[in-house]
Formats: sequence, C-alpha cells, structure tokens
Amino acid sequence: MKRILYIILFVFVGLIGVMAVAPLFFKNSISLQLKTEINKHIEGTVDFERFHISLFNKFPKVEIQMVGLSIAGTGNFRNDTLVSANEISGTITLAGLLKRKELKITRLNIVGADILLKTIEGGYANWDIVPVGETGTAVADSTENGIVVMLDDLQLSGLNLTYVDVPSGMLFLLKNSSAQSEGEIAGNRMNFDIEAQSEEMVFEYDSVKYISNTKVRATSKMLFDSEKTNFIFSEGKVWLNDLQLDVDGSFSIPSDSMYFDLNLTNNSKDFKALLNMVPADYKPYLEKVQAEGTAIITGSFKGWYHEENYPAFRLAVEIADGIFKYTDLPEKIEQINLGAVISKPQGGFDDLVADVSKASASLRGMPVNMQLKITTPVSDPVYVARLQGEIDFNVLNKTIPMEGVDLQGKLNADLALEGRQSDIGNSAYDRFKSNGRIILDHFVYRSEALKQPLNIQSGVVQFTTPKVEVKSLNGNIGQSHFSMSGYLTDYLPYFLKNGTLRGDFTLNSDFINLTELAAIRLPQIEKEPGPAVVQPSVPATDSILAFHVPGRMDMKFRSAIKQAVFDRMEMKQISGLIAIHDQTLELTNLDMEMLQGKLTVNGSYTGNEQMQPDFDFKLNVENFDVQSAYQSLNMIRRYLPIAARSQGKISTRFSLKGKMNEKLELISSSLDGSGLFNTQQLMVVDNPTFSQLKGIIKSEKLKNVRVDDFTARFSVDKGNLEVNPFKTRIADQEATIQGTVSVKSELDFLLGFKLNRADLGDDINKGLGFVPGSQNIQQVDVGVKITGPVKDPNVSVDLDAARKQIMDEVKKAGAQEIQEKVKKIGDELKKLFK
Repeated sequence: MKRILYIILFVFVGLIGVMAVAPLFFKNSISLQLKTEINKHIEGTVDFERFHISLFNKFPKVEIQMVGLSIAGTGNFRNDTLVSANEISGTITLAGLLKRKELKITRLNIVGADILLKTIEGGYANWDIVPVGETGTAVADSTENGIVVMLDDLQLSGLNLTYVDVPSGMLFLLKNSSAQSEGEIAGNRMNFDIEAQSEEMVFEYDSVKYISNTKVRATSKMLFDSEKTNFIFSEGKVWLNDLQLDVDGSFSIPSDSMYFDLNLTNNSKDFKALLNMVPADYKPYLEKVQAEGTAIITGSFKGWYHEENYPAFRLAVEIADGIFKYTDLPEKIEQINLGAVISKPQGGFDDLVADVSKASASLRGMPVNMQLKITTPVSDPVYVARLQGEIDFNVLNKTIPMEGVDLQGKLNADLALEGRQSDIGNSAYDRFKSNGRIILDHFVYRSEALKQPLNIQSGVVQFTTPKVEVKSLNGNIGQSHFSMSGYLTDYLPYFLKNGTLRGDFTLNSDFINLTELAAIRLPQIEKEPGPAVVQPSVPATDSILAFHVPGRMDMKFRSAIKQAVFDRMEMKQISGLIAIHDQTLELTNLDMEMLQGKLTVNGSYTGNEQMQPDFDFKLNVENFDVQSAYQSLNMIRRYLPIAARSQGKISTRFSLKGKMNEKLELISSSLDGSGLFNTQQLMVVDNPTFSQLKGIIKSEKLKNVRVDDFTARFSVDKGNLEVNPFKTRIADQEATIQGTVSVKSELDFLLGFKLNRADLGDDINKGLGFVPGSQNIQQVDVGVKITGPVKDPNVSVDLDAARKQIMDEVKKAGAQEIQEKVKKIGDELKKLFK
C-alpha cells in the first residue's frame, strides 16, 4: 500500500510538472500563430507586449493571455491606434493546444480596451483594414491551421469607444463601458444572454453637444448563426438614463455588406418617462417636477449598408397634451405638443429629412409655436422654420426655477425663414426668404454673475433676408444709459456657413460709467487646490479688464456720448468710430474732452490668450491740466515725475505700441514709440529737486519755479524714454535739457544752465566780486545732473564750465587790477572754489 501511494504521488507531481513546463514548449509557436493569423486578415501593424499560457487557471481547458495588444493603422491612419487593450485572455481546448491545427476560442475576457473608429475626407475609414483580393472580396483563409471563435462566455470591462467623422464634425463616445454574456453552442448556432452598460454616452455634431452625461444600459437575447453570419435580437431593452426603450430585430453580414432590420419603441408612453432621458447632471432639477401627457417614441433601421449606401432610418417622437410643473412654483407650462421625425430612405445621407411639424406650449394662455424642416442636409441644406409667440418673463420666473438668474418683462417674436443654404453663399437673398421681428418691453436681466442688471425699456428688432435692423434699443446698465440703432448684414452666412457678420451701429448716451461697466462681473470663487495640485496664479475676475475681440466680425460702432467717467477721470463729448475686424478693435478719430483739455485717439487693440493684448495707438493731447493728468494717468506719473508738484498745461502728439496686462496697464518693457511734447504756463511749486540748488540760485527763485513754454521731442525704445536736447528758461535762467528715463524708472538728466549773475546765491556772488575781470561776467555756466530713482532723485552740481569761464576773465584782466584784488580775495575765493 505504501508503495502504491508513492507511485500515485510521483504521477501527480509529474503531471503538475508537465502542466507547468508544457506551456513553455507551445508559447512561442502559439504566439507566432496568433500574430500570423491576425496579420493575415488585416492591413495594419499588430503587436502585443507579452503572451502567456496556463494549464492551471481553467483546467481542463487552456488559458491564453495577451498583454498590451495594439493594432495601428497604415497609410492615412499610420499615426492612429485603431485598437489597444491592456489584457485579453481566452480559453482553448487542450486538444487544440496539442494538435495546433485549429485553435477554438470558447471564452474571451477583455480588460481596458480603447477603440478608435475614424473617417476622413475622401471616404477613407481606419477600420477598412481587411485585405481585398483581385475580385474585390476579402481574402479568405486558405490554410488548414487557423483560429476559430466559438464563444460561450464573453467578459468586457473598461472599454472606451470613440467614433469620429472628420468631414461632418460628428463625434460619438462611449466611456468606461462593460459587457457580459453567457451562451450555449450547438453546431453553428450560438445563443447568448447579453448585458452591457456604459458610464457615459456623448454625441456631438459640428461642435454642438446634443447628448452628454448620459448613462446607457442594454440587455438582450441574441442568436448567432456563424455559418450565415446572422445576429437575431429578442427581448432587447435599452436604458438611456431612466428612459427604457424596447429593441428587437436582426442584422447579418452575408458578404462585404451588412443588412439591418431593427425596430425601436418606448416601454412607457408617459411624458415624464421621456424627461428621464436628460443627462444625469440635470436630473436633480426634475425631482420636484409633475408631468402629464403622452410621449411615443418609435424607430426603425432597415436595409443594406455597403460603402456609401446606408439603410433606411426613421425616428419619431410625439408628445400630446403635456403639462410641466414644479411642485413648489405656482405656474405651469401647458398644452405641450411635439411632432418630430428624422428619416431617410435607403441610400445616402443627403436624403435625410428632419421635420419638426409641430412644437408648441402655452404659458398662462400665451402660446409659443415652432416648426422646423431640414432637407438635403449634405449637398445643399434647405431650411423651413417658423417661431411665433409671446413670453412673459414675470410668469416664466414662477414656472421654471432659474438659479442665479432673474428675468422680467415681455418678449414678442414672429420669425420665419425658408430657402437653400447655397442661396446664402451666393448672396441670392431674393430666393431665400427671411422676415420677422422681436419686440422687448421693460426687459430686465439680473444674474449672480453680474453686479448690475441689464434693463431694456424698449427694443424693436426687424428681420429681413439682407439684414437685421435694430430700430431702437433703449436701456441702461447700472448708471450707464444708452440708446442704440443700426443693422447687421450677412447674419445668415455667419450662423449657417461660418461667414463674417457685418454691422453698423450708432450709440448715443447722456452718461456712461466705464468704471462700473469694467467691473460688471463678480469675482469667481477659486476652489482650494488638492494636496498634489499646483494651480497657476490667476487674477480675480473683477481685476481683469483685458478682453478678446471676437472673430468673423466686421462691425462699426459710431458713438456720441455726452459724459463718461473712468476711475478718476471725467470725459465729455465722446465721439468717433470704433470698428471690429480680423479680431482687432480699431479706433478712428475718437475724440473726447478730459483733464480740462482734449484727446484724440487713433489706433488698434488685439486681444490674445495670454491676456496681454497688443496695441498700436496714435494720440493727440491738447492742453491737459498737468496736475489732473498726473493724478489720473500712470504714464505721466512714470515718465514725467516733475508733474507731481506742477501747474499749467501740457500737450503732446505721439505714437506708441506695445502690450498691456490684464488690467489694461502698459507693460513698460514692451513700449516703442516717438513724439513731441510741449507746455504752456508751466509752474513747478516747492519741488524738492530744485530746492537742492538753493546754494547756487537765490532761494526765492526756487520756491515757485516758472518754466517758459517749450517743445521737446522724445522716443521710446523697449520702455526706455529718451528726451532730445531742447532749450527753455527755468526760473528766468536759460537752460538746455536732455536725458533719459529707463524702463526701471531711473533718471539720468543733464540741465545746462546759464545763470544770471544777479540771481546767483549771495555767497557765490560776493566771492565772484573779488575775481579780477568779474565785472565782465553777466552769466555763469552751471551744469545740474539729476540721477537715480524717479521718486527720490539725486541732484549734483557741475562747476567745471564756471571755473573755466572765471579763469578766462582773470587772464584778460590787467596786472594792476589783479594786484589790487588779490589781497581781498581771501576766504571768499576759497568758498567759490570748494
């Protein structure tokens, strides 16, 4: 007995050893067979990182596993990965492993798969990777050895499916999807019970998301005939969020084409059930909704799919006698009716017709009706649309909760259009009918995001095919009042063909508070970053004045504003032309009275993503009050610091270009320009810079320093200001001035004075009287250097020219005069030449 136990133990250990070692002999050959088999049936690059075989996990069947599978495209799609999967595992029979003539895969588990389906211009699709023979049919497997899929168990998790149609701008996504199926195999027929779900479905067309945040779940029984490649579905159910739809039918792949015969109906005909289709993020808004009425959904998908020939399709939604009411609000929407059908016959998508024959609702007896029909959507869309009705926003506020928004007043609309899109592109407006009007009456818009409400006391907008005419628009935002009229042209190409919107408007106002308008938005609440998240510093919203100029616009605004204020500046009689084109704002002869003078601006402004807009301005300033300009304009405080203690008028003409920051303040290092600058009746009062000259000039001359009118030319290079030499009189003394103000606000100026002898300081004048020949000196050359920070400059006196001037006069004096005065010079002369 003991010997028999040893033999059994030896055999058992031997079998385990064989099962552990055997896969090593088959691993490479089966891995090669898999790659060969897959590459034989597709045109692309197939690879996987690792391949495993195990006899233990699914014994008596053999488990095979691929890790890191990828299928890359070729040609136009060589940079795209069609399929990738973290892990694919399946089971084959032990006989198939040993014979290796036919590997029958009966179980399949796919984890973490990404599938990209993509079409581009020319009708090319990245999934067309099956080789085609000379007869135009797919190349068949001609070898005896092969892989046969006979699944009775399928498990799928972590699937992301993306379908992109580049020409049409269509995008379809299924995110984090999973599927499970169990089946029975009887010859060529397999019966499956399938269950699948997706965390989110997204459908986007032409950059507009029609479906998002929608959960999808489906169950069905499926019969698969592998010989006929036929799939038959029964007891199929699909849930879009909480909306349940019944699906049944079949599709088959008899050759290189596919045939579909699928039907769709909604399980519940209740209107409330249709509302459950809203994305999950909006479901909380429907928790307190009472809804009545019927909603019927039917659909069919039947016919052949081959190349550009698509099956017939029909989806119809009908709502009758619907009522919508929030339980905690007093009003309700009644008489909700909808009849909408999207359909096409067998053929191309240009035969598709979208027809909303009726869409109506009533709010406290005021009906709103709409119709819309679109045909030939691919080649040349034809539109027929109508909107008619009146909305009382005071009632609407009591019907639908509007968090953070308050609407008041009335809107009356009657709009209609009919025509082909090609007529718009060809400007054949006589063949495209568009007319109607919108009337606003005491309309008010309040929002938590705005500091001030928008009030439109009255407004009339008239629509015709060539243009939209704003007959009148009168209202206010906070303290700012406005009256606007004008028109828009090419609005149909703008909305339907990405054309350019053109317009010409006139704005009239008695008063505009630009400071209030600039801060009209409330600051956004910044979220606290997580422990591992580093967020960039972003200015608060109310500190941002920089803005983007919209594209695809060619607009003109003519202004006539009697009075406006911005920060500490008051402006009057503002007029000029503001134009928008090529994402640039242009100002032409924008005139205004401000700072007790007049300003004319010409130039341009272009916004950018960095919130550092570019500008290129030409300014003409006439007779600005110096003190007011210093208090109001940062540029004056930076480049003309002497204005802090000055009186008088300044004028300037200059061109300047560079960048601004998000607060529309000039970025000094970016500035380049040139111009001229002049003064009128300039007086410098108690300036500490001039007080440092009191030893040179009499003190009474330095208290209120009068500067004669002058004109100076200057240039700006990367924020560095250079003033060309110019002459004037300062405190009745001739002076030549030149110098620079650096981008770092450092001064380097030289003032070359010719000081009148009568105005020299008493000590200097007395000492000068002892100098032989001094009676011939009526003016003394003195240099004054001003250097250092703008706010606290250093002042130094250069007397080299004065010394030379005095020595020259001494040399001219006679010997007797020199002998008489040399005894009297003494300490006075020493004081002069310290």
